[in-house]
Amino acid sequence: MVFKIRISCPFRRYHAFSYLIFRRACTPEKGEVIRLLQLLELYIEKETPTMIEKGIRLNVIGDRRDFPKRLQRTLKEVERITGVNAELTLNLALSYGGR
Repeated sequence: MVFKIRISCPFRRYHAFSYLIFRRACTPEKGEVIRLLQLLELYIEKETPTMIEKGIRLNVIGDRRDFPKRLQRTLKEVERITGVNAELTLNLALSYGGR
């Protein structure tokens, strides 16, 4: 992924996984949800050096308790590492609700 930081607003928010997706974990689609979370973890790990280089701060919002422990640790560590970056704050909404 190529990040280009030529924007006037230093904050961006992306909604990735709603709480409703995790309700599907008890259905036949459970494997799909697990694979999506694994892909998210791989992608975050892969893009961390780019985020550091480009000055991007990752901020994850939402309830993480339903995530696999490994993904929880990865997100926490990347937030810590990128926490000093100030060019762009990327708010990633994971396991969020509409209420």
